[in-house]
Amino acid sequence: MKKTTFFSNEDLDNILRGMEGLTTDEKEAYLDARLKELESLPDSSKKELQEAARAGMQPTLELASHISVMNELQRIGNIVSFASIAKDYFGKSKFWIHQRINGYLVNGKPACFTNEQIVRMAEALEDIAKQMQEAAAHLKVIATQERSTVKKLETGKE
Repeated sequence: MKKTTFFSNEDLDNILRGMEGLTTDEKEAYLDARLKELESLPDSSKKELQEAARAGMQPTLELASHISVMNELQRIGNIVSFASIAKDYFGKSKFWIHQRINGYLVNGKPACFTNEQIVRMAEALEDIAKQMQEAAAHLKVIATQERSTVKKLETGKE
């Protein structure tokens, strides 16, 4: 039996380009025909096709996840010091963290965070957020005390 493979990107691009000129009704008819073909396959072929589809989707899902991480981190890039996070939470250099945030090529492949590193980054950001909230609360206490002291000095009551 011939091994089922998922579409290569080129094959998928060709299919999508072929559908570009079709009307909505024609696209629906094309997709309905393809679904009927798939439904008529024997169960063993359906299972093989499902496995191939899952394997074919894996790189896309990983890329989507990496892009989501990059977008979130780039969004806060002006708020936090990634060099400090790299050093304090990962024991790495600022170059290491920026390679992963920006997807720079390292050894011929785009650098990205592992799942464990994403979890550690989330924990680091939670820790930083907690420290910032504590600092903000302390500043409010200082401001309140300062207002109280100024008011007492102005009224002469201590």
